[in-house]
Amino acid sequence: MDTTELLADAVVDTTGPGTVLRLRGELDLCSAIRLAPALLAAARTDRPGLVVDLSRVTFCDSSGARLVTCLLGRRPDGELPHLRGATGQPARVLRLLGVLDPSGPDLPAPPPGS
Repeated sequence: MDTTELLADAVVDTTGPGTVLRLRGELDLCSAIRLAPALLAAARTDRPGLVVDLSRVTFCDSSGARLVTCLLGRRPDGELPHLRGATGQPARVLRLLGVLDPSGPDLPAPPPGS
């Protein structure tokens, strides 16, 4: 068994009115490649209210940040997903890359030019 499979996982929760993508563990190159197809498909659904929950993510490298950035992209209905729970090292990486607004927790950075 490949131990990298145990370092990160994700749950797509559709029990409420929206969709919550709950990521857990280490978001690195291996886990981002493995998780991306299912998470990106779930993010493209027509259900309103997409939330990307990073509260259980313990590590995030540039590949993980790229996946989060893709998940936070504008949806076909024009809605922007919400990010919640980013703390510690993952939050620092996302702030340095401009994904999180440095002025507040869980606030996506404003689009360029706004």
